[in-house]
Amino acid sequence: MEFTSEKTYKFLIALSHFLIKNEPHFNELDNITGDGDHGASLVRGAKATLEELPFCEHETIDTIFREYAKLFISSIGGAIGPIYGMFFLQFSRKLKENQAEQLTGFLFAHSLLSSLEKIQDLGGARIGDKTLIDALKPAADKAIFHTDTLLEAVTAAYEGADEGRISTINMIARKGRSKYVREQAIGHADAGASSLTAIFSFWKTFLENQ
Repeated sequence: MEFTSEKTYKFLIALSHFLIKNEPHFNELDNITGDGDHGASLVRGAKATLEELPFCEHETIDTIFREYAKLFISSIGGAIGPIYGMFFLQFSRKLKENQAEQLTGFLFAHSLLSSLEKIQDLGGARIGDKTLIDALKPAADKAIFHTDTLLEAVTAAYEGADEGRISTINMIARKGRSKYVREQAIGHADAGASSLTAIFSFWKTFLENQ
């Protein structure tokens, strides 16, 4: 299955609906380790994309990813908007750099590696700080060895991210708002690591159903 601009548009619209549906779950995850608004923040970005992304439906694949990223950055306050904006922006950049008309397993994996580097530069978080990075790094590390198809790469990313998400349960938070509750957050997975894992899981299911 080729993940062209048409499939990308359908996926991102479906992803926005998924984020809106799961707002209570993501907020609940954030109740202990943050402000309790992680889901609400993602929903602001998701609603903005549902309103504005249709104007880009027939654009190139890199443009669609770029506009999705820009809408997240412009509509969500705090740290999560720029973080997820940077995440999606790297797909746009890799596709444009390679003049690609579809997202392959190879480009997916390398987009994750680029996202990891840029997000770490943005917020300074590292593995073990109980953040989204704890899911993103193992996702990228695992995906890079499974690039034959996009489904294989996304599946590997999901598996790596889920392992990372689970690892955050027993961590003391050292970055973000979670650092203010420190030991109180032990026993609870990081909200950002959890939402990223959920996105990979949704992406995997979307591909399997095409």
